[in-house]
Amino acid sequence: MIMSTMEELYTNGRIEGEVEISIKNILKLLNKRFKRVPESISSAVNSYTDIVELDSLFDRALECKTLAEFEEGLVYF
Repeated sequence: MIMSTMEELYTNGRIEGEVEISIKNILKLLNKRFKRVPESISSAVNSYTDIVELDSLFDRALECKTLAEFEEGLVYF
C-alpha cells in the first residue's frame, strides 16, 4: 500500500523526533556520569540517525567505565 504524503511526513517526523530525544538522552547521561563530554564525542553522537544504533549507544553510555571506553565504539561520520 502506498503511504500518503501526510502519513509519510508524520512517520518521518516521528522518527526524527525519536532520534533527537535519543541523542539528547545519551549526551545528558554522559554529562551526568563524567561531568564534561568533549565536543568530538558530542559531535559524533549527534551525527547518528539510526534509532537502533542510538539505543546501543545509550546502553554503552550506561555501562562504560570511562569516556574513552564509550568513545571506542563510536563511528565518526
